[in-house]
Amino acid sequence: MDYALDQRTVADPNTGQLTKISNQAATSWSNGTGQMYISKDPNANPNGYLQGTGTQQNYVHGDGTPQ
Repeated sequence: MDYALDQRTVADPNTGQLTKISNQAATSWSNGTGQMYISKDPNANPNGYLQGTGTQQNYVHGDGTPQ
């Protein structure tokens, strides 16, 4: 269903929290407090955009299982 809605699911490796983002995103980062950095550039770095330390999120299936 995510594909039809142009979405994908990512998981925060520190908290396990699942989030739906655009399928167009190449990378996403989270700082663990709910702030996210999403970019179409796969080499993007959130330093200077997120407060604290950003952790790159993992792409997973809609139910949270690894891809």
